[in-house]
Amino acid sequence: TSVLTKAINDISGTGKTLVFPPGIYKTGALSIPSNTKIYLSAGAVIKAEDEISCFNRGDKIRPAAFIRIKDAENISITGRGTIDANGRILRDRYADSARMRLLLILNSKNVTVDGIFVRDPGSWNTHILYSGNITLRNIKMLNDIDLSNTDGFDPDASENVLIENCFAYCSDDNVAIKTTGSSGYLRNAENITVRSCLFLTKKSSLKVGTESRGDVMKNLLFENNDVVESDRGLSLYCSDGATFQSIRFINNRFEDNFPDAKQCGINFTITRRNQESRIGIMSDILIKNCEFLHRFPKASEISGFDNGHKIDLTIENLIIEGIKCKNTDEADIKTKGFENIVFK
Repeated sequence: TSVLTKAINDISGTGKTLVFPPGIYKTGALSIPSNTKIYLSAGAVIKAEDEISCFNRGDKIRPAAFIRIKDAENISITGRGTIDANGRILRDRYADSARMRLLLILNSKNVTVDGIFVRDPGSWNTHILYSGNITLRNIKMLNDIDLSNTDGFDPDASENVLIENCFAYCSDDNVAIKTTGSSGYLRNAENITVRSCLFLTKKSSLKVGTESRGDVMKNLLFENNDVVESDRGLSLYCSDGATFQSIRFINNRFEDNFPDAKQCGINFTITRRNQESRIGIMSDILIKNCEFLHRFPKASEISGFDNGHKIDLTIENLIIEGIKCKNTDEADIKTKGFENIVFK
């Protein structure tokens, strides 16, 4: 760990690139400072140590993470190599205390991660918290599907995020855009695009929520993604009172259902997490040119909360098993009466 930390710090700000040749680099927690370029050669593996004590940073920042980019800018991690968080061994040994992110980007900007393979986190794989101008491209992600809560990509209270041409196999949500307020980092989530990715999950694939503690979550686009397997294809969960605005699902394709809790293609709900929670709304929501190759076992659910907290949704050219759906009956969608749904 000390050798890698020194190498990273020495290269930072020099304009040079730190290259990891093929080999296994066993290490504890690493921090990446500003103005750093790292290249992982094919066959290079940065692998987490087996002891939980190797990840105690001595601060109160949560969540814990194997690789952390905090209060930094102008960073690139590229190449064909691997970051392995060793999550299965650590969770088996240390249970919930080993629920670490593989990569945490916190209060940072101008970060690019391109081409690498990220595998076996102890919790969420890639958490983008309170950050901006983040590009995640051509990433291959393989989580242990028997470990709970191994999300894929989680943009959280962040803006101007692009997730593009990625593959993710997860036990939990492939993508979950949210505002958690983790460690006090809370603001709106805006201008986030998930495009041209290939996903498999036991839970939701293209999701916003459930944590929605900011005021607004808007200008969110899921476009041209292929979901091979999921319990829910499209999910919007507003549980903490935010306004969901200008959220678009365009040209996404869904193949098969993984039989988990919901088993439905679309699940949009406004709820109240507890009696103290605010109640949100969803406006200007669009599903356009989306296709389900097979009908999921259970009906989709689109549920507003009451007359003051509704869901305004346009569905344009929704295809299920080769047939264009012209109404909620044909789309097999259940509602509660607090929804304004227009079919085109």
